[in-house]
Amino acid sequence: METLLEQTEGVTAVAVGVPGAVSVDGQVFAIPRIPEWEQFELKSYLEERFEIDIAVVNDINAVAAGYYKAAQDTGSSVRELAYLHVGEKGLGAGILIDGKLHCGCNSFAGEVGYMQVSEESMESQLARAGEEQRMILLARVIANMICVLDPQQIVLGGRVTAVMAEQMENWCRKVLPLKQMPMFTLITDSG
Repeated sequence: METLLEQTEGVTAVAVGVPGAVSVDGQVFAIPRIPEWEQFELKSYLEERFEIDIAVVNDINAVAAGYYKAAQDTGSSVRELAYLHVGEKGLGAGILIDGKLHCGCNSFAGEVGYMQVSEESMESQLARAGEEQRMILLARVIANMICVLDPQQIVLGGRVTAVMAEQMENWCRKVLPLKQMPMFTLITDSG
């Protein structure tokens, strides 16, 4: 960041995406991939270090908001969407309601890897699952998101292939009322 700021003039603010939950005041938590940052006041630290306004956001929320903005710029009328990101070691969701990112009262909305669909977290189950079981587990997450959020669109990204996306959508069509099914979209990203 120091190098980028030195090379770029006129920067007045920076947004930093992190693979964990972020409180309203920029404290990072629930960040298993970088345990050293657990409960770390990243926003305050960066603002003091660089003397610039800093926004610290969950990386999946940043992707969801970016997708939403790009879709709006191309004429989409979608106002409610849920983005499910399937990573190599994690699972997360970004939620937009009425065009606004929904983080929840404790900034934990979208942390679907912690969902308890049986006696253990979804991420624990996914880590052991074979390909077919993995698809069903992810489809269950999507079905639950549809039941709770009733979004107009489900956006899938990360390590989701076109075949997986189609299988998950078809599974949801079997277990949910067809009238309630949102539009499904697959995006490619760095995963």
